[in-house]
Amino acid sequence: MGEIVSGVGNILLEKLATKAYNEIISAWGLKDDAERLQESVKLVNALLLDAEDKQFKDQSITAWLQLLKRAFYDANIILDEIECQANISKVMKMHGCVSQKVRQFFSSSNPLVFRVKMAHKIKDIREKIDEIALNGNKFGLIQRSTNDMALHKMLPWRETHSSLPSRVTGRDEEKEHIISLLMREPSQSQSKSVDVIPIVAMGGCGKTTLAQLVFNDSRIADHYDLILWVHVSQDFDVKRIISKIVTQVDDTKGRGGDDVILGRLRTLLHEKLYEDMALERLKTLLREKLYEKKFLLVLDDMWNENAKRWHDLRDLLLDTISERNKNDCKIIVTTRSEGVADIVKTVTKISLQELPEEECLQLFFKCAFQEEGKANQCPRLQEIGKEIVAKCKGLPLAIVTLGCILRSQDDENEWKRIRDSEIWEIDHQKGEILPALRLSYSQLPSPLKQCFSYCALFPKGHEYRPIELIPIWMAQGLLQPTNENEDPVCLGELYFRQLISLSFFQSEDFEDEFGSPFKYEVGKVLGVGRYKMHALIHDLAMSTMHGETTVMSSASTHVNEKVRHISFSTIPDQLLSLSLKRNKVQSFGNWHTQGSITTTEPFVKWMFKEFKYLRVLDLQSLAFLFLPDCFDKMKHLRYLNLSECSELKKLPNSISKLYNLQTLILVGCNALEELPKNLRNLFNLRILMITAQITNLCFVDIRFFSYLQILTIFSCYNLEVMPCDLSHLVSLKKLVIMDCEKLVRFEDEVENEGRGKQNEVAKEMNLQIFAIAGSPMLINLPNWLQRSAKTLQQICIWDTSLTALPEWLPNATSLNSLYILDCEELLSLPENMDHCGSLQKLGISGCPNLRERYKWDVGPEWSKIAHVPNVYVSFC
Repeated sequence: MGEIVSGVGNILLEKLATKAYNEIISAWGLKDDAERLQESVKLVNALLLDAEDKQFKDQSITAWLQLLKRAFYDANIILDEIECQANISKVMKMHGCVSQKVRQFFSSSNPLVFRVKMAHKIKDIREKIDEIALNGNKFGLIQRSTNDMALHKMLPWRETHSSLPSRVTGRDEEKEHIISLLMREPSQSQSKSVDVIPIVAMGGCGKTTLAQLVFNDSRIADHYDLILWVHVSQDFDVKRIISKIVTQVDDTKGRGGDDVILGRLRTLLHEKLYEDMALERLKTLLREKLYEKKFLLVLDDMWNENAKRWHDLRDLLLDTISERNKNDCKIIVTTRSEGVADIVKTVTKISLQELPEEECLQLFFKCAFQEEGKANQCPRLQEIGKEIVAKCKGLPLAIVTLGCILRSQDDENEWKRIRDSEIWEIDHQKGEILPALRLSYSQLPSPLKQCFSYCALFPKGHEYRPIELIPIWMAQGLLQPTNENEDPVCLGELYFRQLISLSFFQSEDFEDEFGSPFKYEVGKVLGVGRYKMHALIHDLAMSTMHGETTVMSSASTHVNEKVRHISFSTIPDQLLSLSLKRNKVQSFGNWHTQGSITTTEPFVKWMFKEFKYLRVLDLQSLAFLFLPDCFDKMKHLRYLNLSECSELKKLPNSISKLYNLQTLILVGCNALEELPKNLRNLFNLRILMITAQITNLCFVDIRFFSYLQILTIFSCYNLEVMPCDLSHLVSLKKLVIMDCEKLVRFEDEVENEGRGKQNEVAKEMNLQIFAIAGSPMLINLPNWLQRSAKTLQQICIWDTSLTALPEWLPNATSLNSLYILDCEELLSLPENMDHCGSLQKLGISGCPNLRERYKWDVGPEWSKIAHVPNVYVSFC
């Protein structure tokens, strides 16, 4: 609890320390009030390090921390209100008419009235914080140096990856045993059935890792037509599992060839099509795709102990397989439950034990030291490490997580502090958080703790995507830059990479499945890379939220007052009778549902009435045609996700009053015909992802989004022309255009000059990532792209009719990665490619003309790219 409270306090201090916020409070005449609040927060924050250490022994400290956290939340809301009002005033100056300005003067937004009101609120909350701090003295808490709580103290970090080989030690005997079971010839007398092999063990023992070792073995790939993986988790939904299988059958056609990755990328962006299909249609598809196939299916992390539900899935699979193939198909199930194993097994049950001591040490040293032999150079750390490993009780997950944390620490005292921590003394009962995981969490810097905890909003088994998670962190104020040159999105990407490096996330796609870093990188550029979180790591995240998250379902009857984040898996009638205003809910979203939810008008009206302080609103996959015009009530909203609302035709005009909005996601809104008037008022917008029935983007007034950093235009099937207005987006860092089949060209400034537009001085752009995929009619890239020649780092061009790349490309001084896929008309790379000294990665696939020219070491133009360290040219 203490670490979360200090994190919330840090967010307050970071906000008050920024130049931008100081300008706001000075303009409102509130600088002195804010400075006094800042001092109060600093003083009580100094007690939190001591409270964090003592909370495990004294429950009354936990209650004290809960009070303090609520006070910090309330203080943050007050600061938000001041910022909201400043944004309203800013919009009025930019776009407001005289009548609007007059109405503002006579409203509660009058500057004098507002200043007095906010001064009183700041004074009240400061006094409340001072009173809580005074009560903290009763617990004997002492102030400790705030140097230990540096607002942006980050762990030393070097990039690593979570691919399978780097994290595996041992399990060779179990692996070979399972492979022998999977490859044995069926007995002639054996009944026509599918062998099911359960792998059972307690959480953290390495069940999934063992299954991955088998799954990725080349002998298995050669033996089976299809090898499929479904992460089941606690939601055993037959329809969802079938849709995942059907999706993967599409992906694995031609496994090992270049088409695999292209199909995978496209399928990731369309996989909801299967989830929304009727079950009978899915059964038909399943039969079509599996009937003559010999397959291995892994059902990972299964919890269902209902035999009937398992038999429903098993029988459905049996019905789709031809009689002669049934004995050749196999299923592996990983589970923590002996009950599940007994229900599903038809052959030997594999019961995993803890890793032997020697293998535990090998695994720990591999994670903690990375370089071969470095452990022998640090004999004292090696001895302390042995003592730490002994406390992990042979659980690989605990060993890997602590090892990755200690990899960044060369200080012997830090190793001793982990070895001697009181957390090891907490009684660990079955199903509780492992002490080693608690310790790993406690070692994270404060910003990472906050970001990690918010992952608890999503269910177990969720597929995390940076483009989804980072905007939510930003909306909750967790990404506070410490200087003007730092931006929240880049900070979020750094934090995400840190959590991957420390094994809190593992990559789920491309690298492990297909073994090609080139393909993996393409997925990252296009923003469809997925990451997973171990179930025990998710439990850890949930425990750090201390009851602030809840899932509303048909069984829900009450929402605790401390709840701040609500996910709904259905829309229960009793939800509409709840009053949640006192809870000050900050997040409300559809994160626990598979497929679409049919919504009702009463639900939508209730939602807008209750959520005054909402920062994150996720209504993805809800079935409605229109939304009520009530968004002006949600002035704190920073994140709005309406993705996959496939029936939505129009957005209400009140969306243009969300002056704090940072992220707007409209991907998959295929019926969307009309966007709000005055969308230009969303001047704080940093991320825009859109699907709509439009032929041109001009009416969006996109040139006013001066802070926009990420723009994704996806499946705008009628889009024919991209406007030159994009060249006005001086903050734009990432532009992704996908599946815009009719896109023919980009408008450029020259065309507009001919129409009588005033010729403006061309501004340099700061684009770092440019990707275009699935526009087969496009023959040229935009001229304005050259304005980013100094900043472009990654370019991905996939499935276009380009015949040539821009001649200026070799002069792109920052270009690190260039990926070209399925551009059959492309004849050659630009001249002087050998001058492109910054290029580190070049991938070419599905480009027959390029393939012949740039064959490794023998192509006539190989010398032009020979200087690039990592070249991948497909010969398929």
